[in-house]
Amino acid sequence: FVYSNLYSLDNNIKDLVQAYDKIGSLISKSNNADLITSTNNIKTEFETNFLIDDSLDITAETREGVERVKNIIKDLRNFSRIDEAELKNVSLVENINSTLSIIRSPLSEKEISLSFNYENDILLDCFPGQLNQALLNILVNSIQAVEKKGEIDIIISESRENIKIDIKDNGSGIDKKVIDRIFEPFFTTKPVGSGTGLGLSITYKIVVDLH
Repeated sequence: FVYSNLYSLDNNIKDLVQAYDKIGSLISKSNNADLITSTNNIKTEFETNFLIDDSLDITAETREGVERVKNIIKDLRNFSRIDEAELKNVSLVENINSTLSIIRSPLSEKEISLSFNYENDILLDCFPGQLNQALLNILVNSIQAVEKKGEIDIIISESRENIKIDIKDNGSGIDKKVIDRIFEPFFTTKPVGSGTGLGLSITYKIVVDLH
């Protein structure tokens, strides 16, 4: 609805600008000094040149914003796979890319470079939405652990019996004293009251129990 109306509005503004220019041209050719003076005074009073440029800029920026919203909705739909709640055979590369699309903003804010390497696509029988959630939980931990301008690497590989997803970052890591607790529900390395935990208990259940 917004997208369609915005397209119409943009065309209407451009048509109005053309009509405005033609009227101005006719007035200039009329040699009517009083009319020309009055017209110029109106243009100055209402800053018509600024209004035209500003209106065109606003519609252009809004179109760009609507495109971004449309892409975000598409990414969220791909990530959640709401129409694929059952076991499905899916592309692991596509699944991971849909998860990466969700974390573009925090990666950009911290200037983290992310590399995703694979030799071939892998088709996998899985619950796509839940697998995405597991991947997201791990990647969010990596982002939070990495300092500004850090690195995160994702590598997928396949053997006869296993599919392996390696996620590596150059963050601070977890103290060896508490590393055995990472799969406890609500366990966190953050101060009390900060966040809801590492999310690795859920991740463990999705990978080990569900799959």
